[in-house]
Amino acid sequence: MNDFKPAKEVLLAASLTFAVLGKSLYQELSVAELEQLLQAQVFTGLPYGAAQEDSQRGIACLSEWTRANSEGLSQESLDAIRHDYLYLFAGVGHPGASPWESTYFNEARATFAKQTLEVRDWYKRYGLMIERKNREPDDAIGYELSFVAHLAQGAATALASAREADYEEHLQALRGFLTEHLLRWAFIWSDRVQQNARSDFYRGLALLVCGSLKALWCELGEWGDIQGHQGCHRGMTQTL
Repeated sequence: MNDFKPAKEVLLAASLTFAVLGKSLYQELSVAELEQLLQAQVFTGLPYGAAQEDSQRGIACLSEWTRANSEGLSQESLDAIRHDYLYLFAGVGHPGASPWESTYFNEARATFAKQTLEVRDWYKRYGLMIERKNREPDDAIGYELSFVAHLAQGAATALASAREADYEEHLQALRGFLTEHLLRWAFIWSDRVQQNARSDFYRGLALLVCGSLKALWCELGEWGDIQGHQGCHRGMTQTL
C-alpha cells in the first residue's frame, strides 16, 4: 500500500480547484457566471497545482482572457466561448473535444457505454448521482472532476477527524478513480481543446485540468510517468 499522506490543507486546495474546474466544464456558462469569474479573477488565484508547467500555461491563458475583458465581457470573447462550447463539447457536427469518457474507447464514439456505467458505480459508492441520470452521460469531464473534488474533500474531512481508515480509503479511491478513468483520457481531451479552441478561456481551463491532475498524482505519492496511464458541483447531487 502506498503510505504517502497528503496534508489536510493540500487536500482542501485540491478539492477547491477540482470543484471549480468541474463546475466550469459541466455545462455552458451564462454571461452572468462568466462576468462573475472575471470580477473574482478565480482562475488566476486557484490554490493548487501552480508549480506545474501546464497550470502555469493555463493561468497565462486565463490571465490574458481576464485582461482582455477587464472592462466587461466583450462580445468577441463571448462569441468565441459560445462557439467553443457548441463545437468542442455540445456536438454541433463532430465534437472537436468530446467531453464524455466512453466516446474515446469505442469505434462508434457512443455515449452510455461501459465506462459510463463504471463511473456511475464509482459515484454510487460515495452517495452521489448526477441530476439527470439516464438522460445525460455520467462520465462527462465536468462530473469526473467534481467527483475527484468530492473524494479529496472526504479525505481532508477524515484526516481532520482523525479517522485514519476513512482517510486511507479515500486516498485509495482517488488513486483508483484516476487510474481507471481520468488519467486514461483527460490529457487527450485537453490536447484536442488546445488544438481546436478559439478562446483563451477554454484553452486555459484544459491546461489547468492537466496541471491539476499531475499535481494530485504527485501528492498521492505516484511519481511515475503520468502519461503512461492514458489509454490512447454543479449537476451532481448527494443522495445521502
